[in-house]
Amino acid sequence: MEGSLYLIRHGKAGAAQRGKNDFYRPLTEAGQTEWREFLQTMKPLIETEDLHVWTSPLLRAKQTTDIFNETFHKESYTEKEFLVNGDLQACLKNLQELEQPFRVACIGHEPYLTAWLSELTGKRVKVDKGTILKIDFKDDRATLDWRQSPNRKSLFN
Repeated sequence: MEGSLYLIRHGKAGAAQRGKNDFYRPLTEAGQTEWREFLQTMKPLIETEDLHVWTSPLLRAKQTTDIFNETFHKESYTEKEFLVNGDLQACLKNLQELEQPFRVACIGHEPYLTAWLSELTGKRVKVDKGTILKIDFKDDRATLDWRQSPNRKSLFN
């Protein structure tokens, strides 16, 4: 398997409320603004040619995806249930089915993104809201290329 995977945690959302369906929890206005501004700084680092955009069907992830697509002039995305339930093997199977080398942005949730990063690369780092991680696959080996979030102004690997 060969390609690049951008793991993206959705932007800042409102607090979960007891008795309310978490599926419909939206991004906050401040979260939307922060995400838009942050993505402008990320334009030089995100390779969009032949980029597939996959998202969790939860509202906050879809709102994050809409802003991502608007910023990078992408017209569509595909909802993937594995971005809700954390099924890494399903994600890897979907990546293997793409033309190689692939380029995919996956917009999802914690704690799955941290777990996927750890399982794929052996790295365990905090995945803040709005964080983008770039993982490169070559010869079936995954390495963390960089990590960036609105809270941190420098790249990490």
